[in-house]
Amino acid sequence: MTDAPEVSVIIPSFKTTKYIGAAIESVLAQTFGSFEIIVVSDGCPDTSALEELMRSYSSRVRYIWQPNKGTAGARNTAIRAARGTWIVQLDADDMLDPTCLESQVRMMREHPEFDAVYCNSFNFADSPEAAAVWGEHSGRYYMEVSPSSGPVSFTSIVDARTSPRVLGSIIRRDTLLRIGLHDESKPMAEDLDLWLRMLKADPPGQIGYTSESLGRYRLRTDNATLNGEGEERLLSALEKAGRTLDLTAAERACLDRRLRENRFDAEVARGRKAVREGRWKDAVQNYKYCHEYSGSRKYSVVLMLLRTFPWGMPMGMWVWDRLRGRA
Repeated sequence: MTDAPEVSVIIPSFKTTKYIGAAIESVLAQTFGSFEIIVVSDGCPDTSALEELMRSYSSRVRYIWQPNKGTAGARNTAIRAARGTWIVQLDADDMLDPTCLESQVRMMREHPEFDAVYCNSFNFADSPEAAAVWGEHSGRYYMEVSPSSGPVSFTSIVDARTSPRVLGSIIRRDTLLRIGLHDESKPMAEDLDLWLRMLKADPPGQIGYTSESLGRYRLRTDNATLNGEGEERLLSALEKAGRTLDLTAAERACLDRRLRENRFDAEVARGRKAVREGRWKDAVQNYKYCHEYSGSRKYSVVLMLLRTFPWGMPMGMWVWDRLRGRA
């Protein structure tokens, strides 16, 4: 590493001390040498253990502690402290492949029009339980499950024709500062919010991608995507885009379609949570929306059971999950 790094690899950490050593080692093993590593402890409850680990890396890692602000706040702290021209984002439980920085920097040099480039990566389960829960996502490349095709635009992301991912993404630091960094205001899919704001900035940003797999994404059983938080955060980011971005008529129509779909997914997650917690009236409202949106007979049956035999629903959900291989 040099005193004037070209790349700053930023790693936010919260309750990830048992994973972060592997993340750091994956950066230190890079074939590209001009980088710095910035780890931000986001008010970790296990700060003592994390700081002991950081001492073992001494001058190879810049370490910053801050009170808990969430992932967006930790990333922003690291970006402000960064000295590199380019920012590479890495979550503490993931890893970069050895050629990630070399490949991503080459992409940015070959395409000076790009403000950011994201990449493919490999999904691996960290336990048999995680493999069972994640199903088809486990043991596959990200772009097999979430392919990217054609140029990246607001509508391509909203329609899921392109799917930027944080792991291994490289972004111009100047662009991040220009668009106001990550939004720290409330829990949301801050990465989706960032990509959409970048594309709709003045002047508009440009995002590219590579199908080359340059990282390893850890599938865990405690991931927010699995417990319903992911749907709520995604909905929040999409709603914010509708409120704050200057959209064309086509972009507005595309966003409205996606919002209706995502509200359905969010209501399904809310309904399941309400059933688990015995909030039958809330569950009825959640599944009523699902039935009205989808017209599926399945949700009419769910509503009938909730109105006549609600205390049997948790067991029914458990059986359903077992049959689908989710438990």
